[in-house]
Amino acid sequence: MARASFNLVGLPTFIKDLEALSAAQRQKLEPAVRESAYRVQAQAQANAPRDRGDLARSIQARGKGLTWRVGLVDQDIPSRGGRNRAHRNPSVYGVWYEFGFVHRKIRKQPFMGPAVNSEEAVIDQHFAAALNKVEP
Repeated sequence: MARASFNLVGLPTFIKDLEALSAAQRQKLEPAVRESAYRVQAQAQANAPRDRGDLARSIQARGKGLTWRVGLVDQDIPSRGGRNRAHRNPSVYGVWYEFGFVHRKIRKQPFMGPAVNSEEAVIDQHFAAALNKVEP
């Protein structure tokens, strides 16, 4: 099975900066991280291709503190039918829609990437506001 990955430029530096924050500073950032994750989830759900809505419902934000993930839940939905589990699992066929899948004649219909991109400025504002509230 193919594996998709993303390279976030500057992420190691960002992680080092977060690790350098005090516990009090991190605690003040947590609401901004949580809210950003839920905003990305909502936008991805709105952008997701729909037939029965299983794909949109499988997009979930989960986490705590400064560690949140927005993604597709790995679940089997037998009522979807199909020849194999891939047809019934949104975490599999969702990737087909995000990147396109020539062998299945599924055109590229990205929903996760655009959700993150559309929230980037808002996320930056949330972090800036939260960081401006913290004292060193």
